[in-house]
Amino acid sequence: MLNYEICKNWTFPDIVHTYTERDTMLYALGLGIGQDPMDRAALRFVYEKELQALPTMACVMGSPGIWWRDPRTGADPVKLVHGEQDVRLLKPLAASGTVIARNRVVSITDKGAGKGAIAVVLRTLVDPASGETIAESRNVTFLRGDGGFSEGSGVSDPGPEPLPAVPERAADFEVSLATRPEAALVYRLSGDVNPLHADPDVAAKAGFDRPILH
Repeated sequence: MLNYEICKNWTFPDIVHTYTERDTMLYALGLGIGQDPMDRAALRFVYEKELQALPTMACVMGSPGIWWRDPRTGADPVKLVHGEQDVRLLKPLAASGTVIARNRVVSITDKGAGKGAIAVVLRTLVDPASGETIAESRNVTFLRGDGGFSEGSGVSDPGPEPLPAVPERAADFEVSLATRPEAALVYRLSGDVNPLHADPDVAAKAGFDRPILH
């Protein structure tokens, strides 16, 4: 059974995350950038000439790993899935460099026995030289096997704040990319090494017929 007090007050050490231009290019390839070798606009994300980092790369930097596997959490790590993600960029993300990541648990919500739980972790990326915040990202995890933890203690947080509604108008810009069958195997090299995305046996234990994409 998930231990609310331990999980909510989990202490994460600061994580020093150093990344190279190769890491930046690998992340973009994991998203499907570069499928058209003649797309010169895409080259700035996957080629060292005038390389730029995709802003969303902030989401995979400074991860504390699958800390839910620690027996002290009481969680069922096999059934957790990454449910929602958002990022707020305060400064441009360099194509290579070093950041300090600080993670903290914001909320844990019990949806009820058999319905799972929702956990929100906020990550702040800081420039070690200036101390300025570069980005903030919010990771929402669905703990499908951990509903009902509040039945004894009665302790549960309100659900995560919903994201802003999509504007009721046409998008400013659209990009369409094919989802390649090996996409999960490439993307996991950017840091999310949950075996759910690579190992058919783990996927089967989690209730899926095959490894799923991040």
